[in-house]
Amino acid sequence: MTMDRHAVSVDLPKTAPIIVPPTDHDLTVIIPAFNEEKRLPWTLRELTGFLSQWGVDHRVLVADDGSTDRTATLTNAFGPRCSTIRLLRQGGKGRAVRTAMLHATGRVVAFTDADLPFDLSALQRGYQWIDDGGCEVAFGARDLGESVHLAPRRMSRQLATVVFRQVAKWLISREVTDTQCGLKLFSRRAALEIFARATIDGFSFDAELVMLTQHLKLPLRRVRLLKSLLPLLNRRVQVSLMS
Repeated sequence: MTMDRHAVSVDLPKTAPIIVPPTDHDLTVIIPAFNEEKRLPWTLRELTGFLSQWGVDHRVLVADDGSTDRTATLTNAFGPRCSTIRLLRQGGKGRAVRTAMLHATGRVVAFTDADLPFDLSALQRGYQWIDDGGCEVAFGARDLGESVHLAPRRMSRQLATVVFRQVAKWLISREVTDTQCGLKLFSRRAALEIFARATIDGFSFDAELVMLTQHLKLPLRRVRLLKSLLPLLNRRVQVSLMS
């Protein structure tokens, strides 16, 4: 594993007491990525533009999961607040997020999908809840009553989502049914408590985070998401440029 600009070594036993290292900024946003050379520049522009306009002291950390393209080099063009932690071989989204979480030094640490599939106001709202002491964990939720889905989805995917949420409600959590939502925020202490114990590298790592949050009795809230059309428009622009 390598990391540009500031290399840090972290090795936390799963059951060891958690000691929170000093923080040096307000918010770290982690973007797990594998071969995202085409859409990551757009994502970084949108995210850094929003964070700069907001005025929060932030860092953006791309967790490169062993990409074979130029993904690991893209943050070099976005200034000192952006950096990449690079895993030398692909190990799964869960592993990439866990590694970055244990390196991040923001007072609040978040991760989101590389296509930014939601309106970024939800990121700001979740941060403020944690910063104000109202909770230690904020999970994005697409299944709350006032959440709005603007980006079109195939009927098969909608049906699969409904089924998965019902299974998650039965097996994992009655409170957090949208376990797979691509926005999750943690206080620094909560992030270390949870990710030092997490073990799943693949698809179901999100569900494990929910289970650990509740097992550790960390106060949590769910933040409604307004799903964004911007990723869809960005994909159409990319197709247009290639045609």
